[in-house]
Amino acid sequence: QDGPEAISKATTTRFDIIFMDIRMPLLNGVEAYRKIRCKNPGVPIIMMTAYSMEELVEEAIQMGAFAVIHKPLDMTEVEALIERVRARKKASVLFVDDDQVLCDNMQERLSIAGYEADTALSGESAVEACRKKAYEVACIDCKLPQMDGFETFIAIKNIQPQIAAIMITGYREEMKELIERAISNCAYSCLYKPFEAVELLRLIKEACGESQSPYRPKGIFNARKREYTDR
Repeated sequence: QDGPEAISKATTTRFDIIFMDIRMPLLNGVEAYRKIRCKNPGVPIIMMTAYSMEELVEEAIQMGAFAVIHKPLDMTEVEALIERVRARKKASVLFVDDDQVLCDNMQERLSIAGYEADTALSGESAVEACRKKAYEVACIDCKLPQMDGFETFIAIKNIQPQIAAIMITGYREEMKELIERAISNCAYSCLYKPFEAVELLRLIKEACGESQSPYRPKGIFNARKREYTDR
């Protein structure tokens, strides 16, 4: 019945889908969603409103809400949205980084969000993984030992041309040329460290066509506008 109660239930119970009103007492639905997504980033949330609240609606969409629907509810529309959630197929994701702790953390977060996630600690092992299994998305650190991120990206693309590659780096200036070469060779985008898991999840959703409204979090290279956005 209010924002805090929604947060409490969503963080202690696993839901397949959440319908949440934007206008609620104590804490509005968008702020409640902001807190819920930190604990359970993969759950699809459909926001509801009976009011003209354009700023909050836009904010909800940008944060990754599955949809926003207006009251009074059309039950045919509600049922169609539930079927869309049920029918969606989560992508297989390969996360490539020589940091074992980061790989383990990202694999866990991606799995919680419903993705089939594998990791590789080097470019060579990433290429080998792609020879054995098809992936929709590869998240590739630019600075890898021996075979760097760009070489890894090109080798993976040669095996799986359809794969969406998200380049990752903590070295913005040092890796700038490598990133631009990757983007010019159709890498999907680049995400800068340190990043939140929800940022990577949103970018993966967009790359897979799961996101209703394209959203690019701060700290990435926008391939369409070909410009950098600071964190």
